[in-house]
Amino acid sequence: MSQRLFNVAKVPVQLDAVTFGIEKRRGEDKKIVNLVLRIQPFDAKLASALDAGVGEDSNIKATVFSLNSGEPKPAFIRHDFVLSLARQNLELYASSDTTESRICITQAKISGTYVRTQKDMPSALAFVFRASFGPVGRDELEYLNLWFRAAQNVTFRESEKSLDFQELGEDVSGEDEDAGAEEQPGLPAHEFDTDAEGHAIEKAEPINRRLHSPARGKKKGVAKPKARRRRGH
Repeated sequence: MSQRLFNVAKVPVQLDAVTFGIEKRRGEDKKIVNLVLRIQPFDAKLASALDAGVGEDSNIKATVFSLNSGEPKPAFIRHDFVLSLARQNLELYASSDTTESRICITQAKISGTYVRTQKDMPSALAFVFRASFGPVGRDELEYLNLWFRAAQNVTFRESEKSLDFQELGEDVSGEDEDAGAEEQPGLPAHEFDTDAEGHAIEKAEPINRRLHSPARGKKKGVAKPKARRRRGH
């Protein structure tokens, strides 16, 4: 079953900031774009629309809202959440009535999620998160410029699995990396001497031993030439 950030379509999302960064993929550095996105107002109804499994451990709705009234808890100011969420495709629509999306951002990693209050809008909470994706082309950059400091209607869908976006420790291929590998020869067995009581004593190889010992003094079988006497004039 696919997993979405929100299981409802066309959620109004505002783009607050755009930065550029690098993401490591399969040993290579890829240029990416980091978006800071905000959903405001964020109410109990939208909290209920978070897809099954998203934020289950932290229980966003119960943490932020009163279960009886559905209003924000009186002492609530801000809370950070770690979401269990696959990469997402963000389908962007110009309005809630538009039938076709204008652009689709694929393989976006959702992170840095938190809910906060705002001083001038105490009853209107904000759901803030980061979406990282890329590399991007000219069309995406032009649309991000249009979206900046404005709201677009976004439908979230789970991205297809891809080895290029494999997370650390996750086996996307499902294949055993060691399958078919040739057996490597083992290390030679240690040799041991025994002491007087029969206990094994491992032979330690000398450290920094010379591979070729230089000749010292006279060589065997080679006569040393005699020094010649100088004749006086």
